[in-house]
Amino acid sequence: MTSSSDRAMDFLEDFEKIQESLGENVTFTPHYIFWNCPYCDEQYINKDCFGGGKYCAVEPSNTMIRG
Repeated sequence: MTSSSDRAMDFLEDFEKIQESLGENVTFTPHYIFWNCPYCDEQYINKDCFGGGKYCAVEPSNTMIRG
């Protein structure tokens, strides 16, 4: 999943209730996709990236979550 996806955030919030009931019987480790964008313009990198463009998370449908 991408870190800027509304659907991923909804899933994690909903799953939290289920995970609590499972206790230590299940291990849940989310994996995220980040995009490398070292040549993007500075405004884009400042808004949607971390590490100088090394880790960018872009979801055009979501204006509330930025990189």
